[in-house]
Amino acid sequence: MPKRFIFVEPDAIKRDAFAKHFVDTRYQLVLSASTGVQALKAIERMTPGILVLSLDTPYTAEGEKGGVLSLLVTILDLPTPPRVIASCGTTTRELWPRAKRLGAMAAITENMTSAEIL
Repeated sequence: MPKRFIFVEPDAIKRDAFAKHFVDTRYQLVLSASTGVQALKAIERMTPGILVLSLDTPYTAEGEKGGVLSLLVTILDLPTPPRVIASCGTTTRELWPRAKRLGAMAAITENMTSAEIL
């Protein structure tokens, strides 16, 4: 049985390129989302085991501070949170240490090969 995951990335081209890494693998991409709100709804509906979260993802919680790190905390506070892997680009690499301290398990970068990602 494949491991189900959700990929959250605001850039549609990057979402499509990332999905190609998982054709014929033991992982099943069940949904690609572009915003934090979409991601939260998808997690509650699909309960994936893994969430790959771009640190570029926009998010603003109602009545709270926004930002992707706030989204990460919200996800990890869910009753059955997925394992979160941070996806870092050149502009968001500085967020990785904070994401790790908050509970992200690993980081991938956009220049990694399929073998390195898997």
